[in-house]
Amino acid sequence: MLEGRKLINVEIFLSLIFSVFYCFLEMPLNADEYEAICNSRECLLKVNEDLITTPFGSIKSSRMTSWPLIVDTQPRMLGFLGEKDKYTFNLNGYDQDGRKKSLNIQFINDKSAKKFIREIETVSGLGLGQRRSAKQIRENELLEKQKTEI
Repeated sequence: MLEGRKLINVEIFLSLIFSVFYCFLEMPLNADEYEAICNSRECLLKVNEDLITTPFGSIKSSRMTSWPLIVDTQPRMLGFLGEKDKYTFNLNGYDQDGRKKSLNIQFINDKSAKKFIREIETVSGLGLGQRRSAKQIRENELLEKQKTEI
């Protein structure tokens, strides 16, 4: 009788873990908005599973080629208040029309920058420092087109 009870608890525990993990994976699929600095101006950055959009242009997430990150640590005003980090992203890729595009995005808020990193990795399929060539993008799009035709 005791063994059956332990089995139920393990099943409940595993289902709970998988539910939380599934929710975490699904989270970035909804559109998120960020207050950021785009091309040296305050802007609203929108990210969803298909598109990264700023007022200065957009890049399809599947057509991103790279997203280098520069973290610049700056002293605060009076010096004794510590330091703050400025996160600068250069999202490189192609827009919907196939033209090369580069978006310059900056965050001063650590929390927003770190959330953006997790989300951009998920929607683009590229980790920090990884690159995707134009040839790889064409091959991926051809495969996706073939899947939808079947």
